[in-house]
Amino acid sequence: MNALKKKSLTKSLTLIVMLVLLCNLFTAIPVSAADRGAWAPNTAYAVSDTVTYSGSTYTCRQAHTSLVGWEPSNVPALWEQGGSGTTPTPTPTPPTTNGVTFYADINYGGTAITLGVGNYTLSQLNEKGIPNDWMSSLKVPDGWTVEVYENDNFGGTKWTYTSSSSWVGTDVNDQMSSVKIISGTPAQTVATPIFSPAEGTYTSSVSVTLSCTTSGATIRYTTDGSIPTASSAQYTGAISVTGTKTIKAIAIKSGMTNSAVASAAYTINTSSSTSLIPLNSGKQMTIQFNNNTNGAYSSSQIYVNIIGKNRNGQFCAISPDGTMTPCVSGQNASPYFYSLSSFNGFQIPTYVSSGRLYISMGSPLNIPFNTAADGTVGIAYPNIENPSDSSYNKYFDWAEFAVVNGEVWINTTQVDMFGVPYTIELFTGSSTNYSSFAKVGITESRASIFSAFQNEVPAEFKSLATVQAPYRIVAPIHGGFRTGQANGTYFNSYINSIWSQYSTSDFVLAVPQGTFTGRVSGTQMNFTRPGDAAIYRVNKPTSEEVWGGAGALATGNEIEKVLQAQICAAFHRHVMGNAANLNNPSTYYQTGPADYFSKFFHAHSLNAKAYGFCYDDVNDQSSTIHGISPRGAIINIGW
Repeated sequence: MNALKKKSLTKSLTLIVMLVLLCNLFTAIPVSAADRGAWAPNTAYAVSDTVTYSGSTYTCRQAHTSLVGWEPSNVPALWEQGGSGTTPTPTPTPPTTNGVTFYADINYGGTAITLGVGNYTLSQLNEKGIPNDWMSSLKVPDGWTVEVYENDNFGGTKWTYTSSSSWVGTDVNDQMSSVKIISGTPAQTVATPIFSPAEGTYTSSVSVTLSCTTSGATIRYTTDGSIPTASSAQYTGAISVTGTKTIKAIAIKSGMTNSAVASAAYTINTSSSTSLIPLNSGKQMTIQFNNNTNGAYSSSQIYVNIIGKNRNGQFCAISPDGTMTPCVSGQNASPYFYSLSSFNGFQIPTYVSSGRLYISMGSPLNIPFNTAADGTVGIAYPNIENPSDSSYNKYFDWAEFAVVNGEVWINTTQVDMFGVPYTIELFTGSSTNYSSFAKVGITESRASIFSAFQNEVPAEFKSLATVQAPYRIVAPIHGGFRTGQANGTYFNSYINSIWSQYSTSDFVLAVPQGTFTGRVSGTQMNFTRPGDAAIYRVNKPTSEEVWGGAGALATGNEIEKVLQAQICAAFHRHVMGNAANLNNPSTYYQTGPADYFSKFFHAHSLNAKAYGFCYDDVNDQSSTIHGISPRGAIINIGW
């Protein structure tokens, strides 16, 4: 509702008329109801009296004593133009199919506008010819309901009408700024979902059940902090909460209004009594494993391997005692895979970069060591797009880490695929005095992940869980989203619309290197920052380049690469059109086209942290744990 109201002279006079009639302050000249001739002040008029004024005939609507200023043309509340001295015929109620009619004046006078069933904000009312702060009477068809709101967007005081009103009263008069019109009885609202157990802090994992007292209602929920909709995951059974997680839910039933959003936050603290294996002198930390496959694999059937670079930049295989053995071209990693039954964990040196920790189920992986183009020894990691690769038909997964100067960065990853569910818990502190620092990963079973993926992602993404089944769910870049493939143009329309949008408006990016303002010119988005004469360029990417964070999104100088990472992440999360949402996770993946593969793994990972695409670390959304004085990590391998 506007702070300043524009009251018409007509309605001000109407209020004066009512006060005067109540107080009977003026002396009336009693006369009988009839054709009264010319209108005159200080004259008592009865209902149905007719007068002439300024060449027109008027019929009295309410008995009153006239005053100067109450001329018939000025006070439609008292006089109706036209008539012959007989009782005027009331305006009929519009047929039900016509809708609700709103009037500018009391007694259904003045401008009249009819609206059908629907919800009307102020802008929508304006489009229909209804200004802000308007309406003195209304006609409501039988069986209809009208909800009048004081403020725009259905805010402020609400007044409900189920029948016509010739005068809405002083509280409502000229107050309407939005309105809801319902044909028949208003739809009932579904009861809000109930969580059991209640939200809170728990010392062990909890199984959360959702219920609704409305019979026949369906519950939809999210675990990534987003607001659930009718397309969110459907609740079919208890939700296992093994780490800090917020569950939001709504209940839906056909013919009823959706419930309010229910939310419950669960904090799980289970690490106080965990023991790490001893740390050897000269080593930075340990990494150990738990077999949580529930009998699917024995510890002698689960193999692990670590390859990373030493201080000289050489790829090395790391032994359980922490020895870093340089890789030799022509050999492979198979001898450096260790079954869980054969050792208690790895000692990790004080420096490891580009570290990969492979988990292989059933047998070791054959990862070749070869000679790179620069003459150094390289690693031919498993190629999941090559059916002839020796690892193609095996169950495996990996984690990534680096240890530098007493700090560790370690993460799970689904950038390329999901193969095996596992978690990583990092502990920091001294050799004998340490505590849990953070935990990331997936606690759900492998079968549950595959099933949920099929149920939750849009049609274009479902084949990602079948194209290489049963071994893995592949990322879009490996499953039909490259140029020339079935979904090779997935992001094209979005990219084109964004490029068009920022050809006439600015795209403002705030990053640690400064605040950059970008504007599209042709196929480039050119960025500037205050106090810097340089222009930083980002080329228009293709859909495939968005998926892979490659080409136009991985080139140029260091600042350009920072900007490209931000833009790539914004495309994946579908927030590129509104820079205000770049750092607001609750707005991510809310509409398409978006990376629903990444959205899924965020929703099914602890604390909604996952590495779903290459730049998922933008705005700290990845599963990376950065710890200072790392003491050890425990990797729980599930199935």
